[in-house]
Amino acid sequence: MPFLSTNNANFYTSFFEKGKIPYAYREIYFNNKVLRSNSSAIENDSINSITLFPNYLQASVEAKKQTKIFQKKGFAIDLSQVETPEDYQKKFCSRNFRDNTKRRLNRLENCFNIHYKMYHGHISREEHAILMDSMHTMLKERFAQRKDNNPILDNWSYYLENSWACINQKTATLFVIFSDDTPIALSLNYLQTPIYYFGVPAFDLDYYKFSLGNLLIFKQLEWCFENGFTFFDMGYGDLEYKRQWCNTDYAFEHHLLGSSALYGSVLKMKYKVLNYLIDHNVNKYYHRLKRVFKQQEDDVVLEDFVLEPVDKTNLTDTIAIEETEWSKLKRPIIEFLYSSKENINNLNYYKSHDNSRTFFIKGLKNVTKLTFSNQNQ
Repeated sequence: MPFLSTNNANFYTSFFEKGKIPYAYREIYFNNKVLRSNSSAIENDSINSITLFPNYLQASVEAKKQTKIFQKKGFAIDLSQVETPEDYQKKFCSRNFRDNTKRRLNRLENCFNIHYKMYHGHISREEHAILMDSMHTMLKERFAQRKDNNPILDNWSYYLENSWACINQKTATLFVIFSDDTPIALSLNYLQTPIYYFGVPAFDLDYYKFSLGNLLIFKQLEWCFENGFTFFDMGYGDLEYKRQWCNTDYAFEHHLLGSSALYGSVLKMKYKVLNYLIDHNVNKYYHRLKRVFKQQEDDVVLEDFVLEPVDKTNLTDTIAIEETEWSKLKRPIIEFLYSSKENINNLNYYKSHDNSRTFFIKGLKNVTKLTFSNQNQ
């Protein structure tokens, strides 16, 4: 048999991020409803190798030979059986998880001047650039801390341009949680009604105690209910937060259209080996080893500090905080607010006359002494 050329495509990227389907498919269905059609679908002598096809979708194809190979597991939230995020959590999430989500949401809104905005249909170039720059910074810090690579960061210029166009064409959303005017969590998402693809979440690591990732999901589920989206796709990656949220999973398939049986057998063995390694955590050991040997200069160094309650009388020998010192106080202030349940508008800040590493945070009900342990403070 003569050697056949291969047409490669990533279905997930084509379908959600570009709004297209590979030429080998005639139509794509969800629950027997056509989502995308391709009038120029053709059968040719080439092998069409199409990865990451989620099997909650159905496809009609031109090719006579079709092979479907399990690639990896995906996770999703099916909202079709409930009417509110609270109803969903009550039916599908553990009581402890939903109580924690509600508690952290209330505490975030009580401690900070929080507001939410969904960009869908219009965003200016300037505002988009500012928000995406915040997302970029958050993603870099997160993956630098993990000493890991991220394909979004590797292709950032594409996502920057593509997301602006898609938001204005209503095929994507950018959801933002603001504290005052500062973004503290963002999520770039792609739409194929009624599917909402939770694409690129990012959040400020200093707010980690508030579980901003879970709050991003909860608030966007509200938007999904209000706008007719019944399937919240969280993609691949078997992570704890997905298991806490999701009530369904599905298979990503590798489709071979017009291919030989030998080629299909080789790919089946490849994915079988890869999934075996993942199931036995070999990938985690690999990434852990990679982090050990990663350059030391890539480390994100977090300043160690101690917060301890004190009496208000301890503030008699203090001076005002200089503007240049605010950045290092951000994380301790956030942790103080989380534990004390104070509001940021009611705080005053001081530093010790005697020790440059000692500060005081005063709220309406609590005073805390903040001491940095790093010697360079």
